Amino acid sequence: VSAGFDKHYHLESSEKHQVAGQYFDATKETRLATKSTRGYVLVGPKGKMNSVFFHAKCGGRTLVPEDVWQNKVLGYKSVTCKRCDKKIDKKFKQQITKKRFLNFLKWSKDNNHFNRKIEIGENPSIYLLKDYDYGRKIRLYVNNVSLFIKKSVVRRYFGRVVVPSNNFVLSFNKVNNSYHIAGRGNGHGVGMCQMGALDLAQKGWSYKKILSHYYPNHKLKKVY
Repeated sequence: VSAGFDKHYHLESSEKHQVAGQYFDATKETRLATKSTRGYVLVGPKGKMNSVFFHAKCGGRTLVPEDVWQNKVLGYKSVTCKRCDKKIDKKFKQQITKKRFLNFLKWSKDNNHFNRKIEIGENPSIYLLKDYDYGRKIRLYVNNVSLFIKKSVVRRYFGRVVVPSNNFVLSFNKVNNSYHIAGRGNGHGVGMCQMGALDLAQKGWSYKKILSHYYPNHKLKKVY
């Protein structure tokens, strides 16, 4: 459970902030990295500190905040991350029954996640349009009404165990009459991909060059 605002620290060792391990995970290299980057922050296009996001593994291309959440954050850009799949190759496949998918549609309708108002009913006609790698939205017809919904909403509803990342393809399998999710990566996919950054670091990229790749419209600024 994430710590609340009444705690006497700003960061915790969890996915809310950063899974940091324990005290004995600190090494000579981590202490050197901390010391050499002390006082530096990333600032956005307007020269002010921004919300800076990162995740475990994007699966080939990063996302921008508005692909996943409601808010738009200036300075973000989707970038390719070709080699993160070489680090801890983690592809996933899941099957969702028609009943569970219908419950998802009803929940999405009740929470205003579709691009327009829609009446679903108990036995709607559902037609799923062809999905693509790195697509941000699911497009479908419900009762002959054209709709779309963010893939991040699918992940939010079914959870991180069923949908580990927002990089997936959704399809309908007529043989077993169910919906299939196939994807790769781990995490929300916004900002810096940690597995991709690891690969670039092992290739000799500096931290400044890595940050400029994942945050191309941000700049490093020393504040103390």
